[in-house]
Order: sequence, then structure tokens, then C-alpha cells
Amino acid sequence: MMTHCVSMSAIDDDDSLCVYRDGAPAAGENRPEVFTCTSSMIGRYVKVSMVDVDSEEFFCLAEVKVFGYNYEGAAEIAISDIPDSSTSYSNYAVTNLYDRDYSTDFCTQDDESGRYALIDLGGFYKVEELWIWGREGTSSFYLNQMQNIKITVTTTESAIDDDDSLCVYRDGAPAAGENRPEVFTCTSYMIGRYVKVSMVDVGSGQFFCLAEVEVLGYGAEEISKAALTGKCCQ
Repeated sequence: MMTHCVSMSAIDDDDSLCVYRDGAPAAGENRPEVFTCTSSMIGRYVKVSMVDVDSEEFFCLAEVKVFGYNYEGAAEIAISDIPDSSTSYSNYAVTNLYDRDYSTDFCTQDDESGRYALIDLGGFYKVEELWIWGREGTSSFYLNQMQNIKITVTTTESAIDDDDSLCVYRDGAPAAGENRPEVFTCTSYMIGRYVKVSMVDVGSGQFFCLAEVEVLGYGAEEISKAALTGKCCQ
């Protein structure tokens, strides 16, 4: 059994459970055995326990590694590539979405393949939010170019449109002054490598134009163990 909490005194509370595995591992599955928390857990202390065994049963482990995310704040994730998008106009290439020039745009009007840009982060991350800059201009003509925005996140490119890939959807167009940037926050826990930004459910001929996309989140890494207390076999 593994528990997780922010204070040492709460390590055995009912809501501290990260994961429980009944019985013993199968031969060859214990070096290492990976334990994944069944829900999102934030904490400082982690307790690994053997429970409900005979009094003379040994509890022995060789090594423990804890993986997670620094909760001090989400950091920007560098965009590795944009391997796919709807057809863009000349001088409005999809690479403009991550060139750090907020005056250049990606723009499409592709009714056949849809209006979207597929982003490759180059690795697996917990995606928290996207900061998206629309084109400069406050008229409805420019604001409607960011209407009905759907963002999906997946670990594989082929699953980017699956039902469980939805990060967030915003209906309609942004208000004037709210599109540089507009912040989109995922409504659920999203782990992935691919991020798709789409305009959906619009009429034929509607422009879809963005100036810049920034993805914020956390990269999974081993968490160093500052201190370790407990008992083990001799």
C-alpha cells in the first residue's frame, strides 16, 4: 500500500491512499514494479507499507523511486514540431505558431480537412493550459477567427480525436481584448505528447487564424528523496 500527504501526521488518513496492490507480484515483475496513483495526489510525504500480513512476514525492498511534478508552478513546454495542420495560406505558415513573433499568423480556411494545428511536444507532459494569441485587431472579423476552439491532448497521434482526449472547449468567439493571449485551462488531468487546437462547428469559408500558441505544464521526472524514515528487515 502507498499513501501520500502534505503533512507527516496525515500519512494514514483515509484520503491519503495513492494505490494498493493485493498479494505478491508475479516472478520477474518486481524489478521494478511500477505503482501508479489512482488519482491526482499532491504532497510532500510518501509512505510505502506492507499491510494485513502475518507478524513474522519480512518486508524488504531494494530501491524506491518517486516520479511526479514540481507543484511550484507550470512551466512552458517547448514545441518540438507541428507535424500536421489544415492547409495554410501563403505567408501564413503553421510554423508561425511557435516563432515567438506575435505579429505573424497561421491562417487557414480549409473546409475539407477541417481547421486545426497538431502540435508535437517531443515528449510526455502533464498539460495544464494553453496560452493562445489571436491576430492583432479587435473587430468581430478578427475575433471570429478564434471561435469554437477545441483543444485535445493524447499520448499518440492516432488518438487525438478520441472521446477521452478533450482538454477544453470554448464556445463562440472571445471578447475584444481577451484574445492576446486567451488562456485555455484543461478541465481534467491530461498527460500527453500531442496537442491539437481546432476550430469546430463553423460555416463554410470561415477563417481560422492564430498568431502564437504556448503550452504550459509539467514534465515527469524523478523526485529526489530529502529524508527517509522507517523500518526494514535486518
